[in-house]
Amino acid sequence: MSVFDATLSSLRFSTYLGGTSTDERATGIAAGGTGDVVGSGAESDFPALGSLTDFSTWSLFAARFSSGGGLLYSTALASSTGSWGQDVTAVAVTAGGDALVAGYTEQPGFPTTADGIQPVAMGERDGFLVRLAPAADLTVAVTEHVDPVLTNGPLRYTLTAENLGEAEATGVTLSAVLPAGATFGSATPSQGDCTGPAPVTCALGALPLGASASVSLALTAPPETGTATIEVSITADQPDQRPASNAATLDTAVALAGISLEPAAMTTWESQGTIELFVRLHTGDGQPSAAEVSVYVTPADGTAYAVQDYGPGAGRLAFSAGSVDGATQPIFIAIVDDGVIEGPETSSVNMSDPSAGAALSGPPVATVTIMDGAPVVPAASIAALAAALMLWAGAAASRGRGHR
Repeated sequence: MSVFDATLSSLRFSTYLGGTSTDERATGIAAGGTGDVVGSGAESDFPALGSLTDFSTWSLFAARFSSGGGLLYSTALASSTGSWGQDVTAVAVTAGGDALVAGYTEQPGFPTTADGIQPVAMGERDGFLVRLAPAADLTVAVTEHVDPVLTNGPLRYTLTAENLGEAEATGVTLSAVLPAGATFGSATPSQGDCTGPAPVTCALGALPLGASASVSLALTAPPETGTATIEVSITADQPDQRPASNAATLDTAVALAGISLEPAAMTTWESQGTIELFVRLHTGDGQPSAAEVSVYVTPADGTAYAVQDYGPGAGRLAFSAGSVDGATQPIFIAIVDDGVIEGPETSSVNMSDPSAGAALSGPPVATVTIMDGAPVVPAASIAALAAALMLWAGAAASRGRGHR
């Protein structure tokens, strides 16, 4: 399907639509604020979006594109046992945006509605008229603020509802089943109101086409280690184009303590000899750790190599029971000054295998960049230092004269 601008001088969009069948054909188009195309011969791999029924053999189809070329829906209307017996012959769009699709069929199982004037076939071949109304397409997503979280620590989620369809959704309700063992704190919606906590239910009201709304959930994490799972769903007054996108789940690890590596990146020079990084302990409620917490730390080659550019070594760092929140353990790495001009080289320091009940609470890798020789002091800095020394010397001489 191709759409030109009003002057016919350039394409707004142009796209293929179809699967692998050699019999697919478009038999009608209608233009308005959107672009509608209908046809026949579609097979099971025809692109489907919000389809009323499955594509199978010689399916009739109706599809709608947005003004920007996005596919709003693509639905099978009916299927056949061969390349005969049914076809779409016309399509039109009402002022309200409904698509009217007309054609004929010899298939007895053509889908009809209970209030249709002729819900069953009456002859060998019958005409049909299908009215497709614009529909909402709600999606819901859930994101966590931190993973892992610590036992009895803050557990924060953002729930986001969005209408990707072509019609307004009314009576939008977002529900969340909280993780087992978590304690409800608050639910703050961007619109509407929420009640809770079993489950948290937020009445968001209406979501026009393209609109979104969010809910911020503040919880306290479970007191036990494991996995915190939240289940979120969304409903509205109208049927949805893609019900599969109306639910989401998210798992978050819950740990007794978190371990982070600091800094995440650093630069050193060969002449400095030794560098120091830190492993930091985080406890969920700010209290001392109830048990020993440990993690395995090891350097790893990049463009810099062990022995040749830095001192090798690996081991397990441990925080004893009773260590306070924020406690640190140093990591010392020897840097080799080989006297060779090589340019910047990199290695890394990696954390792995935290002890039972602990979790890595930040990036598990720190990058170390090793520069040749010693730090270079810019000429401007040298000049500024020399001027400062001259001022100091002059001031000292003045003080000396004043004491005579």
